[in-house]
Amino acid sequence: MVPYLDITARWRPRLESTKETAGRLARWLAGIAALDRRFMGWHRNGMRYRSAVPRAITMPPVVDELRIWLEENPSIESRDGRKHLAGYYVMARRPDEALPHANFWLSPRCTLRYDGFGNRIGTTFFTDRDTDRADHLTAVVRNALLITASAWDCEWAAAAHGNFEDMSLPQKKLLKYESGWMVYLDEAAASRLHEPQYVTVERVVAGGVLLVAIENAIFDRRNALHIAAGRRLQAALAPLNADGGKDD
Repeated sequence: MVPYLDITARWRPRLESTKETAGRLARWLAGIAALDRRFMGWHRNGMRYRSAVPRAITMPPVVDELRIWLEENPSIESRDGRKHLAGYYVMARRPDEALPHANFWLSPRCTLRYDGFGNRIGTTFFTDRDTDRADHLTAVVRNALLITASAWDCEWAAAAHGNFEDMSLPQKKLLKYESGWMVYLDEAAASRLHEPQYVTVERVVAGGVLLVAIENAIFDRRNALHIAAGRRLQAALAPLNADGGKDD
């Protein structure tokens, strides 16, 4: 299996116009494109022939093109027997012939109702352990994570995320705040942390924190030492997942 890494982020419900969301997307695209060639050359999925915007995402990003792209891809939900606009969902990827492969998806909501699958963005990219230097890829992932957290005003963002609770527990459940290689928390979430053991803690923008489970190595979900580090970070996040992960 080709090794891969992923970055996923979530923000609290808020009301924004599609133009405001497109502005955030433009800042995010420009920011990560400056980090690594993996984050360049995106092609939109969906409405290939009927879209009013080019299939290849313009770089530098054009906010009005991104706004139209969002509006062409609404998410509809049923409430009280009627259809309502819940938000938008878009995806993009690098062309099949472009190496290394990467994709991203975005699911912003336009209501204040909490939804576990909305108000999220994620990107997945393949790695090459023969050519990717650990120091370079670590810096790329760290900076991409912080750019994502800043562009989207995230409450939580993580690289190589997952539920790292002990798999032998009889009632393993879905967690709102998952662990991973690196985890960003905003100031409100960070204030509720346990003191992490053997986890690097770095204060970053706007009072948030960056938690790093392992350093000087590319996180590998098949490595027992890395899994153990993920469990330590997951233990530090336990107070945030109490009572179903509800905010105070």
